Amino acid sequence: MLELFPTSRRSIGSGDEATRRTLLLMRQAIREGATNWEVRYAAVELVRNLPARNQVAEVDTVYRWLQQNLRFTRDPAHVELIHGPEVLLRLIRQDGITAADCDDFSILGASLVLVLGYPVRLKAVSLDSRREFSHVYFEVLLNGRWIAFDPIRQDRRLGWAAMGITRAVVLPV
Repeated sequence: MLELFPTSRRSIGSGDEATRRTLLLMRQAIREGATNWEVRYAAVELVRNLPARNQVAEVDTVYRWLQQNLRFTRDPAHVELIHGPEVLLRLIRQDGITAADCDDFSILGASLVLVLGYPVRLKAVSLDSRREFSHVYFEVLLNGRWIAFDPIRQDRRLGWAAMGITRAVVLPV
């Protein structure tokens, strides 16, 4: 079951096809977020005190902000919730922090980074021997290199990616 916050609910099935459909919905949410004035305002506010054109500092600031304002929480059993970036921003403004799983981290983070002018791509990965996709994050193009952007662990920094990836699929945004 897939629920696109706040009202759309669809069954997405399982397996590779369900992963592909989820990635396409995520890409749609990111693209829409990158044209949303709330997302643009939030991104500009995050980087306004940084030196202009400091790409790494801008992207790292978004990364650290997500770590401070999102708490990793799984979706309900048998339901895939996809929150738009503007919804997550409103919840953060209202409550100071909000629950999010890896797709929510990716949607909000990629929207904020994309609206600041950095190309991004989604990456779904398998971390087990069954090779089923179990995690998603995004990569950002910085200084000609794709850098992992996966802030769900508080003890990791920009560029960290999980070890033991057995399979991956990439979707340009």
